[in-house]
Amino acid sequence: MTRPERGRQVSPGGDLFHSADSTNAPDSNWFDEATTCAAGNAVSFATGTSDEHEALQHVAGTWLLWHWSDLAGAASWACPVNQATARVWLLRNDHFEALAEVDRDLGAPERG
Repeated sequence: MTRPERGRQVSPGGDLFHSADSTNAPDSNWFDEATTCAAGNAVSFATGTSDEHEALQHVAGTWLLWHWSDLAGAASWACPVNQATARVWLLRNDHFEALAEVDRDLGAPERG
């Protein structure tokens, strides 16, 4: 399966279980994985491979981790993650600008 469409959520088994406008709402932010080139392949910072991919979504106070694969027959899934996991994922994937968004969820004071 290719990357899940934004605005659609995929269950851990890969089945579509929800299609909602809330995932495209103004408070929905998407963060793509960072990649590097190795032997002509884009290797994901999130997964460490060129075949497995991730994106992080923040919608209505919930962080969702999306995972999909380029491999035939591999399952795609999405699951909620806590703020600490979201923070690590954002750091690993060079989304330093998004840390304030995580801190707001954690109730931390904004950094200047």
